Amino acid sequence: SYRRIKKSYASIGACVGTISRPGIGPIVVAMDTSGSITEEMLTQPVAEVGAIMRDIRPEKIYQLWADAEIANVQILEPDMPLSPEPRGGGGTDFAPVFKWVEENTEGDVCMLIYFTDLYADYSHLVEPEYPVIWAALPGSNPNPPPFGKVIKIGWK
Repeated sequence: SYRRIKKSYASIGACVGTISRPGIGPIVVAMDTSGSITEEMLTQPVAEVGAIMRDIRPEKIYQLWADAEIANVQILEPDMPLSPEPRGGGGTDFAPVFKWVEENTEGDVCMLIYFTDLYADYSHLVEPEYPVIWAALPGSNPNPPPFGKVIKIGWK
């Protein structure tokens, strides 16, 4: 790729690209584990995380399991076996996930994918600088969030 030029060759006037692996920087995948989400509803999102690791090849995935708070954090590196550890089961609040990203990722996140049924209050959310994809599970709230892109996952 010529996205980054080798500096050692630039000094002699040559333009030589660097070797880069396909993929993107770190992403955050949040899983809604509130009481309205069943184990069956989580099977599709877990499979999607495997596909993201295999096809998009992010530097790493911060996988957050959250209800009204962050219940568990897993950091997935490329080629790691997936071992989902869902926790939670209370009410739903999206704000803790966005707060966790702000406080723990040093601004290097390429995107946030939030698997949820969208049943929560959006009024206190502030749109972040990174893209947000709301992966709406079957039976989700028909009222869309105030920002981001909503994609229906697992709907028949």
